[in-house]
Amino acid sequence: MSAITLRIVTPKATAFEGQTDMVTGPSFDGEFGVLENHTRFLTLSEPGIIYIGEDKSGGAFAVGKGFAEIADNVVTFLVDYCVTESEVDGSLEDYIESRNAQ
Repeated sequence: MSAITLRIVTPKATAFEGQTDMVTGPSFDGEFGVLENHTRFLTLSEPGIIYIGEDKSGGAFAVGKGFAEIADNVVTFLVDYCVTESEVDGSLEDYIESRNAQ
């Protein structure tokens, strides 16, 4: 397995930190993917879903707006909220849509 560290940080706490081979996440202009040794960048993050793993089977998180930084095999999302699949009734997409409607 490749060594990418994913960190999801909210104003309240670090919601997740772990290792994976790929991270897929939302940005202001669409979804982006990160593999090992990805170039450094910083982007605005729109509400959306962060997927873990190359086939997106390692778990998923609904996140709010914020920032994403990729540097030195660490992907850090600084977002206003983060929930796991097990914390919501229904789909993560529906959860994000309901949060955005508020």
